[in-house]
Amino acid sequence: MKRSRLVQVSLTSTVIACLCLATPVHAKDSIPGIWDIDLVYTGDYVQSESSVGSQTATPSNVDITFLGDMEQALGWKGGKLLIYILGNGGTGPSQYIDDLQGVNNIEAPEAWKIYELWYEHSWDDSSLLTGLYDLNSEFDIIKSAAVFLHPSFGIGPDFAQSGINGPSIFPTTSFGFRYFTEFGERAFYRVTVLDGVPGDPFQNQATHIHLTTKEGLLISMEAGSGYGSSEHNKLAVGGWIYTKPKTVDALDNSISPQQNLGFYAFTEKQFTREAADARQGWMGFVRLGIADPVLNVIGSYVGLGVNYYGAFSDNSEDQFGIGMAKANVAGPYRTATGSDASETAFEISYRKKINSYLTVTPDLQYIVNPGADPANIDATVISVRFELSYSL
Repeated sequence: MKRSRLVQVSLTSTVIACLCLATPVHAKDSIPGIWDIDLVYTGDYVQSESSVGSQTATPSNVDITFLGDMEQALGWKGGKLLIYILGNGGTGPSQYIDDLQGVNNIEAPEAWKIYELWYEHSWDDSSLLTGLYDLNSEFDIIKSAAVFLHPSFGIGPDFAQSGINGPSIFPTTSFGFRYFTEFGERAFYRVTVLDGVPGDPFQNQATHIHLTTKEGLLISMEAGSGYGSSEHNKLAVGGWIYTKPKTVDALDNSISPQQNLGFYAFTEKQFTREAADARQGWMGFVRLGIADPVLNVIGSYVGLGVNYYGAFSDNSEDQFGIGMAKANVAGPYRTATGSDASETAFEISYRKKINSYLTVTPDLQYIVNPGADPANIDATVISVRFELSYSL
């Protein structure tokens, strides 16, 4: 494909820039005073039983983030700068299960790259962000579902499946803008406009920014509000659309040009609360999503679950969750291929914070109809996740 403009951001040059920016502007300032620096290593041991037998996988993930206070550094009141370096490695379990949704939310091709690089400016109750941006850091995110390892609890598969190289989410982001505003007591609205094809679909080993009118844009909007007495209660609705029409359907058959779009809605609610800690207790969530049934394999999705904060301890960071993620195959695809109607994942997860550095998460998943393929048997996935974190 001929590209009107190509910008390749090298890891080395960005790290050098990061170190230069970290130099204090005033002698009295220190690097920690300007930058919040976080290092996180996540490693999973995954054992699966599926149609291909018993298999072991060990995906891993390294996150290094520099969040800079630009008011302290340069006097830009309300300014923030994020530099996010991502490293992925190990082997992923999905290749052994032949699933639709995935089973592990850190599984990705081996690579080191600049994952996010953006500047945000805030004023009053609003903010504007520009740069390399992960829309799932703010859009379609349910806090009470964070205990789970299954990818569909992070972003619905109806949205995650879209685009030539996916939307601007893990593990590849694109350049764009995001506007956010709050109004009333607990209401909000956000919109993002991003390059429609993140990175380079044929090269995942580095950060690529391709800006061309031929690829079109991804536009996503979300609005919501808190409700009830708990600050953790939330209701939101969202939608997304690609401006470049598609000329082939989900089976690569030629069709009249049409734009790919979808909608989602979710709610989460705190059911019980411990007197000693407002966050401790049971929370639940439900998410629904739909996508164009002609252009996508997954036509609709429903996810739900419960999460107990403070499970088996007095620490509200310890969580125990039970969830279900059901991806329904779009009618045209199902008719053409003879696939099953859906793939459903059930998950039980327990996240235990051992100390300020180490968190361990044992996890069990049972996948019904992997890949919605009648030839596949149900799969069992047992995982143990280790997270090591350090902040400066």
